[in-house]
Amino acid sequence: MENGSVLVEMQRWFGDLTLNISVRMVAGKRYFGTSSILDDEARRISQATKDLFRLTGMFVVSDFVPFLGWLDFQGHEKAMKRTAKEVDYILGGWLEEHRRNKLGGGTKVQQDFMAVMLSILKDEKFFGYNADAVTKATCLNMLLGGTDTTMVTLTWALSLLLNNRHILKKAQAEIDTQVGKDTQVDESDIVKLVYLQAIVKETLRLYPAVPLSAPHESIKDCTIAGYHIPAGTRLITNGPTF
Repeated sequence: MENGSVLVEMQRWFGDLTLNISVRMVAGKRYFGTSSILDDEARRISQATKDLFRLTGMFVVSDFVPFLGWLDFQGHEKAMKRTAKEVDYILGGWLEEHRRNKLGGGTKVQQDFMAVMLSILKDEKFFGYNADAVTKATCLNMLLGGTDTTMVTLTWALSLLLNNRHILKKAQAEIDTQVGKDTQVDESDIVKLVYLQAIVKETLRLYPAVPLSAPHESIKDCTIAGYHIPAGTRLITNGPTF
């Protein structure tokens, strides 16, 4: 550009970063930031998570007019089933890989979240679901909960800092003083970076990643915040304050 500045799309980079961290914790795999970024499985899990978030927030007519559900004239239900099948296939592959590694010997087993779930749940039944279904569902929740919300918060934080350079300079000065100019910030340093913590909290206050919680349906009559909620009512609470 003429003024020497360059436009950079950080949302995708933050998305790959947070997904990579989540996948490593959950399944012990690393996709992004290495040569394996071109692997088919990496593309599939990245696209599947994006589709899940997009479809979760999609307006579906049958949600509000149930008797039109059989039409699916928007095609959203078909897309949801296809995405769910894709996610289940990927998580099922991870599960079988962990099971084979466990049978192959302790040296190959990584103590990631899925490995711990396998060792704890085994073949028990939970509310009518087998252990594999519970493990896959829990791991999926871990991936979804730690990916998109973190990406959104990081993107807003960077945007706010770039639009308030005096705040950015104060944060840089704190890091230089508490950590050092030639030293990378480590997780153990966060407790000393009080100003940086305040920046994150202010970002969450101004632009909460989840202003409303996911929709829930009451299975029986209940009372929430003084309001009577009949059984079968769809309920969306205010995430940050509830």
